Amino acid sequence: MTPPCVAHFRSSYLELSETFIYEILTRLRRFRAIVLARHILNRDAFSFEPIYRIDVAPFPYSLLGRLGLPEFALERYLKGLFRSERVRLLHAHFGPDGVSMLGIRKKTSLPLVTTFYGYDVSRHALIQTMADAYNRLFQEGDLFLVEGNCMKTRLIGLGCPPQKIRVQHIGVNLERLEYRERHIQSGSDAFNMLFCGRFVEKKGLIYALQAVNEARKEVHGLKLRIIGDGEEKDSIQKFIAENGLDDCVTLLGYQPHEIFFREMQRAHLLIQPSVTAADGDTEGGAPTVLLEAQACGLPVLSTHHADIPEIVKDGESGFLTPERDGHALAEKIVYLAKHPEKWAEMGRRGRMHVERHHHSVVQTGKLEDIYSELTDSR
Repeated sequence: MTPPCVAHFRSSYLELSETFIYEILTRLRRFRAIVLARHILNRDAFSFEPIYRIDVAPFPYSLLGRLGLPEFALERYLKGLFRSERVRLLHAHFGPDGVSMLGIRKKTSLPLVTTFYGYDVSRHALIQTMADAYNRLFQEGDLFLVEGNCMKTRLIGLGCPPQKIRVQHIGVNLERLEYRERHIQSGSDAFNMLFCGRFVEKKGLIYALQAVNEARKEVHGLKLRIIGDGEEKDSIQKFIAENGLDDCVTLLGYQPHEIFFREMQRAHLLIQPSVTAADGDTEGGAPTVLLEAQACGLPVLSTHHADIPEIVKDGESGFLTPERDGHALAEKIVYLAKHPEKWAEMGRRGRMHVERHHHSVVQTGKLEDIYSELTDSR
């Protein structure tokens, strides 16, 4: 018998950083997934079928649109699609996409799950603009998923009933993440650091660069390789040039996941100094790269921010520092560079934590339990 289907909605399928959504789509076993999207991006990186565009209804439903009935045309199209695919539940990814699904939920009476991820619970302008829409979503939506307890508290603060919220941890594919203990390489004094993320304020890259600029005075062979790009690129390049960091900092630009995995294997430390941006934007939960790095046995250096303390145990699998404190980051870099005997144990603890709490097979199974709970009650 064909498994029941969950229709996943993401307005744009799929940003390069949204590997956590792709992991859900490809890990489901008791349920089948289809994707609804208005725009399709990076399909080569996230190969998946079927994906249905819902920006306009296809022929012959589009004929109704030409008669001035575009909403009715889309409604008829989706109802037919949901019948043929045996859709039993809607799952929207990010708060605004949950709002976008309210009309479809009302027309189909299907249960609606919405996962919040970060900016959608923290960015001031968005929250202000979406206040009424979010209130409607909290009333009409069936269940809301968050990565950790910090984000749960934020969602409650926005007016979501606590009984409608579940903590659903991000899962990572441990089969793809090769674990390796970190040691000093014979005949080398290099200390290789890695950063991976968009060049936006909340990722805190400028503080990583400040830390490198300070720590290199005590750590010979210190290198930082940076995967990513974004709106702050000019200021990042300016800081590197003005402080003469070209010899120890390398900008790699956006790279596919396979390159990120390869870079992790050559690194001794992953640095991710997330901060609360001026517009309120936060990680919400925690960056997936912190889970992937720990799964590979890589010690991590991050901040006391959002739900990061739930996935990085300070002093065990890495270190956490206050936000926007380049000096504190530098001190931890120097400490780790001078105490390589700590690397292997930190890596083991990180891998164990991810195996216990963030294995995608386990977390997807828990998500399917939630799906079953909602569909069986209908």
